[in-house]
Amino acid sequence: MRIKFQEKTIEARLAALQRWLQREIDGVRPDAGAPELEVFRQEFEEGMALHDAWRPGQAVVEVSPNGRRTFLRSKTGDAIDLEVSGLPKHRLVRLQFDLILGGNWHPCDRKAGPDLFRCRIAGARSLVHASFCTTNRGWPSQSFPKNHPLIPDDHGNREDGLSGSREHQTLGYDNDAVYSFDFHVPHERDELRIEFGALFGELDAKLPQWFGIDHLRVTVLPDFVEREPVE
Repeated sequence: MRIKFQEKTIEARLAALQRWLQREIDGVRPDAGAPELEVFRQEFEEGMALHDAWRPGQAVVEVSPNGRRTFLRSKTGDAIDLEVSGLPKHRLVRLQFDLILGGNWHPCDRKAGPDLFRCRIAGARSLVHASFCTTNRGWPSQSFPKNHPLIPDDHGNREDGLSGSREHQTLGYDNDAVYSFDFHVPHERDELRIEFGALFGELDAKLPQWFGIDHLRVTVLPDFVEREPVE
């Protein structure tokens, strides 16, 4: 009984920690009167040379089969980083980007899953650390739009596959989905490192998973206000 009590206590503390992290992510908004200054923007074009701020690993600029999008595509789950330096004085960073998922991202409840995408600001917290599923539309197969639980509850299955996606099967691949993100993050350093990456339970033999980044924009604001707590 003592062991079971300790396990429940640890699970409760980790669950509380995850709720706190989520509140931290959602807990600020820009001051309505604060000016917003753009410090980096990237729209990808075929054949272009990447800006020096990118640390793309093996990622390549790719045009979708139907020509609708040109974006930075990772090789499977290899990390893609962006480093922006010389930022003006600020207290808040706004990060906007489109995430493109390709291949068969597996459901959490299969041996091959879960398949996770992550985005974080170095020295801060994870903005996204969620499981996604592109194969089980209409079934509870992923954690997104919630982050994947620190201790999986029923393997993290909480949302239907493709929940939160803006587009599905619009780019001409055998399987693709597009998500849009917009974050406000407390930040005061003069340099910013954004890290994108993925962790797959197992690569799909038929359609290996991969991700891509598009329409990326970074702005800074001099101040922010705390959101009113929700009772």
